[in-house]
Amino acid sequence: MALEELISTDTALNENMEYVSLDFDKGIPLKDSDKKSIGDYLHSKYNVKIYNLTYEELIEEGLSEQSENTLKGILLKIEKQEKQ
Repeated sequence: MALEELISTDTALNENMEYVSLDFDKGIPLKDSDKKSIGDYLHSKYNVKIYNLTYEELIEEGLSEQSENTLKGILLKIEKQEKQ
C-alpha cells in the first residue's frame, strides 16, 4: 500500500522503472511465502522484475545509472511491521 500511495502521488517514481527491489529487514517476521506473495503482486501490478537486494547490492549488480547514485528502479526498504 505504501508503494502504491507514493507512485500515485509522484508519477516520476515509476517513469522508466525497470524493477522494484524489496529489502526486508532481518527482524521482520515475514514468511518466505508472504514475501513471495508481495513480490508476485508487485510484478503483476507494475510488470517489472522484482529483486530482494539492498541498495549496495543493486549498485554491485549494475542496476543503477552511470552516476551510481540513481537507481534504475525502486528500492522499497521495509524496516518494521505493524499488526492491524
